Amino acid sequence: MELKLVKHLTMLCAGILVCSVMTPFTLIGHADDQVQQQLEVHENSDWKAMENEINSPQFQLAIHGEKSKEVCQSLLTEYDGAERDIIFVGAGTGWTEKIVNGGDNTYATTKAGLANLRDSWGLSAVAMIGAGGGAGTAIAGIPGAIIGGLIGNALSGYCKDAQNDMKKWIDVGSTKGGARVTLTAEFPIDSVDTTTQCKVRKI
Repeated sequence: MELKLVKHLTMLCAGILVCSVMTPFTLIGHADDQVQQQLEVHENSDWKAMENEINSPQFQLAIHGEKSKEVCQSLLTEYDGAERDIIFVGAGTGWTEKIVNGGDNTYATTKAGLANLRDSWGLSAVAMIGAGGGAGTAIAGIPGAIIGGLIGNALSGYCKDAQNDMKKWIDVGSTKGGARVTLTAEFPIDSVDTTTQCKVRKI
């Protein structure tokens, strides 16, 4: 996987949301506070190819059409196996995001990683509110951005559900756990490669 070093900047200002697209900084806004976190992002070749297609003029034209969900689903199917690891520099924690059979799987393998992923899904829920279709890119540190950036508001509820599932993994004392989001559903998972809903338990 290729390594990219980026900074994750959460900026809360007057309730205005701003998301960077393919830049070294991710901006997410809401309120008047500011938090900066440096991340390492390891991407495989399929993930990079998916990002490149999303930012192509042809794709942007298609995603703004009447069949945006169909276009998004086709993208997820084409880039099955696209994967990236998000690592919080200094903390040595993080999580993995992988496109699996038309859905977006996120998974953590440490207690700290579970907390990182819980918080990141919370940021995603805020980021998707009011987001218009066609903005999509794989924003650093924001799970579900590939889907949510493309279809916007429709994903916000699933992001909140994913955040709640990550809380459940933490509450049962697990050191591993994840959440899967598709265009039509969200549920907890116990492997980064699965498409099957699991019971949240200590693993």
